[in-house]
Amino acid sequence: MEKKIFLSYSHKNNEEATEIDRIFCENSITLTRDERDLHYKANIKEFMEKIREHDFAILLISEDYLLSESCMFEILEILKEKEYRKKILPIINIENFFKDDIKIEYIRKWNNKIEELKEKIRKMATEYPNHLSEYSDKLRKYNEIENNISKIIDELKKMKLVKYKNEIEYKFETLLKEVGITKKTENLDALNQKKITEKKEFKPYNKKFFIKKIVKGE
Repeated sequence: MEKKIFLSYSHKNNEEATEIDRIFCENSITLTRDERDLHYKANIKEFMEKIREHDFAILLISEDYLLSESCMFEILEILKEKEYRKKILPIINIENFFKDDIKIEYIRKWNNKIEELKEKIRKMATEYPNHLSEYSDKLRKYNEIENNISKIIDELKKMKLVKYKNEIEYKFETLLKEVGITKKTENLDALNQKKITEKKEFKPYNKKFFIKKIVKGE
């Protein structure tokens, strides 16, 4: 049975996401991806919640990803799973992810986003008090993300991770193996190695001995 794999990424990293999508398609796996599977008039929130129904979720972690409300919603959904570590396939596409103070950096960035939103709400309350529900809901989501961004980064850093720039070089071999796919190139390499081994084991005839036998008429 084909594995169901969800691709979670920021649209600002569309080029990298498309490359991941292409490699998996070449290996007969069609990823669940919003631009292909989120149909006209479909509920966006319900689509993102489906990440929990998949066998695996590829997380393309970048600065844009960590500052995206939608991406953070998706990763918070998958973290609700009891065995989420077996399901997530993180790819790091951010240079400073492994530095010690990265948590503080993103807590600060989300705090700034919250303060900007609060200021917008204050202006709305004065000018358009009947239109605050959407912004209040967004503020609740922002606060949830700020409260969990440290946990998200901690959970990721507990794992042995791979970098996008390394994985692209080897056509995402690590991720494909994790979902149980042996790449065709690996089979070809094995075949080539077998040919090399057989060539080494082949023993050519002794030319002098062969000529000697002909001269004697044998």
